[in-house]
Amino acid sequence: MESLKVFEEEKSIYYLQKLCIPQGILPEIKLPKAAKIFISENVFYLCQIFIKDIMHPSYCTMDFSVQAYRGALSEDGNLPLIVQNKIDILQLSNINVIQKISNIKTVSVTVILKCTELVSFWKNHSTYNNYVVKDLLKLFLLTNQAYIFLDCLKDFQINDIFCLYINSIGNIDVGHITLTTNVKIVKIISHLRFEQLYQNRNLFHLGGMERHSFLLAEIIQNFKKSYESDMALLKNQVQHKVLIIGPPGCGKTTLVKTVARNCRVPLLTISGPELSNALPGETEKSFKTMFERAKMLASEEFNDVCILLIEHIDSIFNEKGNTKSHLRRCTNYFLNLIDSANEIKSLIIMATTDRVHLLDPAVRRSGRLDHEIFIGVPTEVERNEILKPMCLRLNLDTQICSEVAKWTPGYVAADLAMLCLDVARRYHKLNDAGGKKNEEWISNCWRFCLAKIQPSSLKGQVGVINMSKLSLNDIGGATAVKQALKQAVEWPLTHPEAFVRLGLAIPKGILLYGPPGCAKTSLVRAISSSTNTTFLAVSAAEIYSPFVGDAEKTISELFQKARMGAPSILFIDEIDALVGSRGGRESGSQERVLSAFLTEMDGVGLRADLVSRRDQGELLDRFSKLSLVFFYLKI
Repeated sequence: MESLKVFEEEKSIYYLQKLCIPQGILPEIKLPKAAKIFISENVFYLCQIFIKDIMHPSYCTMDFSVQAYRGALSEDGNLPLIVQNKIDILQLSNINVIQKISNIKTVSVTVILKCTELVSFWKNHSTYNNYVVKDLLKLFLLTNQAYIFLDCLKDFQINDIFCLYINSIGNIDVGHITLTTNVKIVKIISHLRFEQLYQNRNLFHLGGMERHSFLLAEIIQNFKKSYESDMALLKNQVQHKVLIIGPPGCGKTTLVKTVARNCRVPLLTISGPELSNALPGETEKSFKTMFERAKMLASEEFNDVCILLIEHIDSIFNEKGNTKSHLRRCTNYFLNLIDSANEIKSLIIMATTDRVHLLDPAVRRSGRLDHEIFIGVPTEVERNEILKPMCLRLNLDTQICSEVAKWTPGYVAADLAMLCLDVARRYHKLNDAGGKKNEEWISNCWRFCLAKIQPSSLKGQVGVINMSKLSLNDIGGATAVKQALKQAVEWPLTHPEAFVRLGLAIPKGILLYGPPGCAKTSLVRAISSSTNTTFLAVSAAEIYSPFVGDAEKTISELFQKARMGAPSILFIDEIDALVGSRGGRESGSQERVLSAFLTEMDGVGLRADLVSRRDQGELLDRFSKLSLVFFYLKI
């Protein structure tokens, strides 16, 4: 027999570090014996082999408490990656029997604790902890560069330690602890630091966010250098409090996690809603506990830096200018903690929000969250860069990424991730059915999945509609109007370099006017569909409100959504019911709405074209192009 089916042993001290095999499997070896069970060239489990008479001849049981490595330590002292995959089949040829077990004179150990709060206690009681670790290690056979997991000792209330790492036992191969063995604890770290810094060592590329990654990495590196400097003034002046602003799903938290991982800095993440509590004083207590944990995480290693990330910080200050005493008290307490962060050595504070207008201005003043990084809705180039690594991780074709980027204006990273997952599921269904993929099937698959996903930046907003595929060729006649729409909308998107070279201004607004039923709305839908732009449609009745200021606010939100989904077309039907010309005929409310409308039109910096429909065009001004549908074209 060349192999055995492996079952994991029960977590008990009785089965600690045992490999139990059936009778007659290794007749040439006098058992029990210690052995290395290799699962790869450099990774093995250290066990003692025992005979179990009642076992089926094709099975064995094994304990995975001691996982060891050969040549695992790198030059920077990183601990080896824990191999998570346990073997299911044991090849008998991978059993390397150990002939000699020596007495260990000196053993150096790294202790990985479950909680950050335990690190300072262990460091302050080093003598006592040496005895504790020594008593634990007496139960095991040890080798160099090995992890010792204590799951089998759960009945003995070993709750503080996640695992032990044996750095070295000297020049011997395998040995055990004696009364004269000297145990040296070389490092004590938390599981959080161990997992983030020692287990995730590969650099991670975040597509489409290179500029933001560079800014954050520069802040971290400058802060590290400031603490290596002897200049006390420099330490206080380096920016280390950052507010990251962006729409939901744009990758704010992912950005911080990626940069922290690449810069090898531990990260403590807290969600804003988790800090809020209805009981008096509990919210302030949560704030203090959060900062204390960050302080302890930063102090685990000398001259190290720790990042405290507060997600959705706007939920803590959920009412701008709030006068309620307990909310004001919590706000002031939190601001005092931020101010005192300068006294906490090597702590960087970062916060994220998608509703920056809700934040108290005191939070954003100099000395607090004064360095702001804004992440907008990704452009076509950025969407292409986001899609490529996603497709590679899901084994999808990357050649179509540039086309998909053109089809997805207004989509953020979370939307693109959902799109890729949906496409991957359809790929797997096709593979399971034995089908074959061609370019047409791939393109149709992406378009089908895309039709089911609405951009997060546009969900639940006025003006968002589900638009069917429509082409200008589907509408008969109106040749001059079609050409004018192409010149105003399509050409600036397809030939931007020509507009720059010739010094041509890009139209900001188009007014289509003509009698009812002459396809004004259909023409706008068709040009939007043919150019893969975001299409927002709203009528004047949806914008207007009897409450003072509501109409102006709705107009501002519409234009903001159009900018976030750029390139986009904002279509307003029957605009004359909302605004008119500035000739004294409008009421006071219309004048305010018109002023807000014209301000937004003049402020459009991204590609957001305004197309309006009106039966009579003489009542409106400020449009770059006027098109009379089916009758004549006036530019």
